[in-house]
Amino acid sequence: MNRIIIVNNESKTTIKEQDVKNLIEGFGNYQLKQKDFWFTLHFVKAKNIQKINKEYRNKNQVTDVISFNTTDIENEILAKHNQKKISVSGEIFICVKKAKENSLKIGQSLQEELNFLMMHGFLHIIGYNHLESKEEKIMIKTQRKLRKKMKMQGKWVS
Repeated sequence: MNRIIIVNNESKTTIKEQDVKNLIEGFGNYQLKQKDFWFTLHFVKAKNIQKINKEYRNKNQVTDVISFNTTDIENEILAKHNQKKISVSGEIFICVKKAKENSLKIGQSLQEELNFLMMHGFLHIIGYNHLESKEEKIMIKTQRKLRKKMKMQGKWVS
């Protein structure tokens, strides 16, 4: 069974929760082939994502998206309660202010940028990366396929 939780700490921006859940569900169904997954999406202020970025990545700056794979932690908790393990679990933090800046710079809607950041964070959680050129090419190719499959709009570079 899939679980998607949305936490909107950016009260100035309305997040269409059902649209977000549908998008993440679609990513999961396409990329994970119906495996069980749990995701929590946090829409946060710049100061919050900067704090997370500093604490976990040692970068004292605002970024647009940070994600963490929490599968091992969740499965430890489930095992203690004799519950069935899940395939993938993760947390995605998106800075709405940075997403707005990105969308204006690129010339697309805020929703299109948020959709891209959700997809990008999702792919990191399931193991994609872009630290090296070869990894980046694979991730970009996967993003393109996923965007096409999900009929996502946007003017993204990748």
